[in-house]
Amino acid sequence: MAIALLGSVLFGPSDTASVGGSYTCHSGSNRKLIVWVGGEVGGGSNVNSVTYDGEPLTKYQEDDGGTHNNIAMFYLDEADFPSTPGSYTLTATFSETMAPGFVMAAEISGASTGDPTAYEHNYVASSDTNNDSITTTADGSWIFSCVGVGGTGTFTADSGQTILQQNSGGGGGAAYGHSYESIATAGSESSNWTFSTSTSRFLQSCCCIEPVVALTYDQEGARWRDDDGSETGASWLAAQDTNINRGKNTNTRVRITTDVAGDPPSEGTTLDFRLVGDPDSEWEPVA
Repeated sequence: MAIALLGSVLFGPSDTASVGGSYTCHSGSNRKLIVWVGGEVGGGSNVNSVTYDGEPLTKYQEDDGGTHNNIAMFYLDEADFPSTPGSYTLTATFSETMAPGFVMAAEISGASTGDPTAYEHNYVASSDTNNDSITTTADGSWIFSCVGVGGTGTFTADSGQTILQQNSGGGGGAAYGHSYESIATAGSESSNWTFSTSTSRFLQSCCCIEPVVALTYDQEGARWRDDDGSETGASWLAAQDTNINRGKNTNTRVRITTDVAGDPPSEGTTLDFRLVGDPDSEWEPVA
């Protein structure tokens, strides 16, 4: 399944210890909400938490740009989305007042679950450019990037990226933006940004999200066994993948090996049977 963009949003910047607002999530399968949070304040870890409709997001990384700028990355997987698409509150809470603070989010479908498969960050103390690279490991992956500077102006990203939102800095004197890029073939990719003026504290963080792999089952083999001992001691009745004949009401075991690609359901699978050649026979679970 290919990754697709469902929506994005920017809240802030504002001088506060909590930033957020209403974001409308969409219908889709294998959704993921990627949230960048940060701002200008003293160095160190300053982002305490992010919630969406009261559900806490997973914090993956927080990058410190010297004594001021910092960016943290959070995400929410499909299983923790609100049960009904609609408008819900997205909120980031800081350990102290950010001057200013921001929240930027992108919602996608077709995404793998869990942590990003790659993550990079780059800090430049004083420059109008920030060039980084990240290596993707699966075709069709998307790269998400977030940048922040201590200045007022406009961001420009390299030709492969699509900027989702940005702010110019305004009264807060700090500007932020985020983007995405679809990568057809896995490998090393650049993530280059330019700011309209030479500035200080130019921080970039970027991550890679892989597409979900379609769930497939492939039976590798099966082998029949007598019901005459333990799991390790019972007698085999025939070689692997060999049919047998058994009398009615005779307890018989079968061991099946299955190859699974993708993310199998947590509840597992069931084994069913039916009569061969009988059009009225229905599949029945093995007790």
